[in-house]
Order: sequence, then C-alpha cells, then structure tokens
Amino acid sequence: MAQSGFRIDWDPSAANRLTLQGDFYSGDIGGQYYFQSLDPPSLVLQSRRSDVEGANLLGRWAHEFSPVSDVSAQVYYDRTDREFGVAREIRDTIDFDAQHHFQAGDRHEFVW
Repeated sequence: MAQSGFRIDWDPSAANRLTLQGDFYSGDIGGQYYFQSLDPPSLVLQSRRSDVEGANLLGRWAHEFSPVSDVSAQVYYDRTDREFGVAREIRDTIDFDAQHHFQAGDRHEFVW
C-alpha cells in the first residue's frame, strides 16, 4: 500500500483562514472468500488479491467578523475504488458543512 498526502494552511488576512488538504492511496489487499460453484463442492475457498485506490480532498474557510461572531465552511470529497473478487465498488462522497456562530447579549451564544 502506498499513501501520500498534503496540507496547506494560509492566513490571507487577520480575519480569514484557509486550509486545503488531500490524501491519495493505492495498493492491493488480500483475503479469502467462498466462491459459489455449480460443480461439487458447491463452495470453493479462494484466495485473491484486490486492487484498492482512492483519494480525498478537503477545503476549509473560516472568517472572524468580531471576537464574538464568526463563520466557517468546508467541502469534503472522497473517491474510493475497490475490487472484491467478483464485485467492484466505486464510491464518490461529497460533504458540505457551514456554521455561523454569534453572541446575542452577555449570556447567549448561537450556532446554526
């Protein structure tokens, strides 16, 4: 299995922070599984090496309006490609998250 990644943090101003990070991997995994056969014996134990690869990327931005108010957003993307004997799985996952935090008065904080 080989894996590589990176991360970049950048503060373009006192109020803004940016992050970009990603990982990439490739290799093979091994295992045993039972294969259904029409000839006796009906279950045959086989060993198999399967290719595995994937990557992910994350971008994050945070902005501070004041010491009691800020906003952040991030986007995450993941790709997985795996082969399991007689089947193959290719999966793409995307996630987006945003959050706003602020203080209302001396005793209340809100996050939405």
